[in-house]
Amino acid sequence: MKRSFTPVLAILLGLSPFPAAAGDFSFMRLLPGWQTEEGTQMIGVEILLNPGWKTYWRAPGAGGIPPHFDWAGSQNVAGAKIHWPRPEIQHAYGLTTLGYSDRVVFPVEILPQDPDAPVDINLALSYGVCEEVCIPAHSTDMLPASRQPNETATRSIESALASRPLDVTNAGITNISCTLTQIGEKPQLAAEITFAAAPIQTPYTVFETGSEVTFLSATSTNISENTLNIAARLDHYGNTEPELNLESLRLTLLDSYTAIDITGCPES
Repeated sequence: MKRSFTPVLAILLGLSPFPAAAGDFSFMRLLPGWQTEEGTQMIGVEILLNPGWKTYWRAPGAGGIPPHFDWAGSQNVAGAKIHWPRPEIQHAYGLTTLGYSDRVVFPVEILPQDPDAPVDINLALSYGVCEEVCIPAHSTDMLPASRQPNETATRSIESALASRPLDVTNAGITNISCTLTQIGEKPQLAAEITFAAAPIQTPYTVFETGSEVTFLSATSTNISENTLNIAARLDHYGNTEPELNLESLRLTLLDSYTAIDITGCPES
């Protein structure tokens, strides 16, 4: 695997839309981790980026390219769960995206088919990188069962796990409810999130509907005592009715210091 990541801006400016060599501007590798109490195997996927370059979160916003993890070719792997570190809020050219700069480690929890057999991991990662231009990249790496963990890799994975958004309990959320209404031509959603103490201030809100054709965009946010109220507009592609399951709706609240991950918003 090519390990240099010297920028080649002159080439990038005239680049075609086909995946580029990741080593031109970034470098990906797999980090060995540990076996968890549940019998899964924790590893890390590290991306190093050129200065000034960034890559993206799972829901990157307009213009971003979310990473795609392909574990085909791995041995004794039944599934993989990505533990997403808190993303940065990034602004460029009038657009807001969510992602990571300089370096990111994605902790990945590997579920073996046979817990008593060795696990050999192959990863083909497709991801986006951006500086003045944004382009798709592709990189591969292998992690054989014989490769032993080391202190540096372990610390990197542990640090990334610690940077994950807070869940509902740890964020001090006591109640969540959603209301769907029709205002004009567009359906509207009102989310009400109550905290035990002061709520997160002026958050950037990300809605993930689980649908490729249905989108929610926050239109206003306000705080009344310990309750955060978020209004959002529902948009969708095509002529069919929007697909929105409030039980699986995922909300992420972000500010400069805090991130909160909420799954499910019961209808009030």
